Amino acid sequence: MIALAAAALLSACAQKEESVVDPYATNFVYLKAPLSTTYRATFSTGGNWKNKPDSVTNFTQIRCTKPAPQDIKVTVEIDETMVEAYNAANGTEYQFLPQVELVQNDFVIKKGEYVSTDTLKTVITDYAPILAAGTQSYIVPIKMTKTSNGVLSESNHFYVFYEASMLFAEIVNNVYSGTKLDRSAWKIYVDEFGGRDVTSTLTDNSNYSDVYYLWSGTVLCIDLGAVYENIVNIGIHHYSYNYTAGSIKVEVSEDNVTYKDLGTYDCKQVGNAVLDLYDPQVARYIKVTGYDPISSSYGWDIGEVFVAVAE
Repeated sequence: MIALAAAALLSACAQKEESVVDPYATNFVYLKAPLSTTYRATFSTGGNWKNKPDSVTNFTQIRCTKPAPQDIKVTVEIDETMVEAYNAANGTEYQFLPQVELVQNDFVIKKGEYVSTDTLKTVITDYAPILAAGTQSYIVPIKMTKTSNGVLSESNHFYVFYEASMLFAEIVNNVYSGTKLDRSAWKIYVDEFGGRDVTSTLTDNSNYSDVYYLWSGTVLCIDLGAVYENIVNIGIHHYSYNYTAGSIKVEVSEDNVTYKDLGTYDCKQVGNAVLDLYDPQVARYIKVTGYDPISSSYGWDIGEVFVAVAE
């Protein structure tokens, strides 16, 4: 009986050993790439590119965990069906961008090698849809779909994102591309038109006579006295670098009823923050809202305000 029990135990152990799969014995085929890569596609309201993604982008080679016992052929595809699942899982609303294609779909890892001969690349076949859509976020899922040898790893896909946005301007430091307007007919108020009048302080050509205690969300309301065309610069000169707003939002209007939002721009420690407009604007009324001032004691502190038009 003891002999029979020993034999049964040995048999069970042997079966258990046979059932254990050594993960290191498997040759996994995988993509060594970040799970996601984001490219910014920015352009002006006139359709002029400010940051245009390269038409051809190199990503990664196909890899395997052990030397290929023979040539391994791998197929990679763009999988549109993954978009809906990604959005559902992440609470996003990305759109598929069909104008992005793979330069090639088939790759070979030669016998004895760890990486494919070719690199996975994408190409943008047409930029027009990105421009036409305005501000939009796109996604392109890329996935290995089959291999002639080995096992496809869970690292078999990644996502490429294109964040398209329309830009109206950028912040520069004390550089005016246009001619500054005469300010004698201006009115400048805090919080609302007709509110606290700070015109004389902000048009006396001195940064050191200033308006401070402007906290996050405070609005500077500027009436130019007349409608001007071809406005290319709006300058907010702070008292000093230590008293700037973290960011400013700029809106313009011809009638003080309908306003166009020109965006919110980072201007941390930009002493003379000048909004350089890519496309000239028409306006009489300007609202500048400051957010997150650097100084917690004096807030957003302004010395001068200027507006310039194209020469």
